[in-house]
Amino acid sequence: MNAFMAWKLLGEHVSPVRWLGTLVICFGVAVVARTEQRTTKQEKTGMKTFLLLCLLIGGSSLGEILSAKGMQQVGDVSFRPRALLSAIWRMIRNPFLIAGVGCLAVSFFSFISLLSYADLIFVVPLTAVSYITNTLGARFFLNERISKERWLGTLLVTFGVALVSLSDKLESLLEWPQ
Repeated sequence: MNAFMAWKLLGEHVSPVRWLGTLVICFGVAVVARTEQRTTKQEKTGMKTFLLLCLLIGGSSLGEILSAKGMQQVGDVSFRPRALLSAIWRMIRNPFLIAGVGCLAVSFFSFISLLSYADLIFVVPLTAVSYITNTLGARFFLNERISKERWLGTLLVTFGVALVSLSDKLESLLEWPQ
């Protein structure tokens, strides 16, 4: 969807390798989502892009994992007024949840910083790396059980991310016209 919108609305060039990578990521995400239902402008090279991507992916993954840990400690949230106020009070005092929100803020500002000079079609597929880091964090930090199908979906996402991130090099090797 992001590739289509970047191409159609923003007029960005989307190469055949990036389309393929995006489709593989979508397929991997669909496999991951299926298990969830059953179980509950051109890339700028350099250190700045690398650091912002690391902050984006690391902040997103760590923020989501810490938020999950915090909400496990907070417990169920009811929308009855008194119970909701009690849950909000527990949330704002939970260090895991506070740290998670902070990490997600770092991720968001890294994302918009990247979009100030990099194409959407480059940035968004690379954020799919968080599927990998979230799966690893869920397994080893939250002690969640991960099915074989979810691991397969995660590997497909990894393959798609690799295709997207290496698309310029692959295109030059294959000499596809732009």
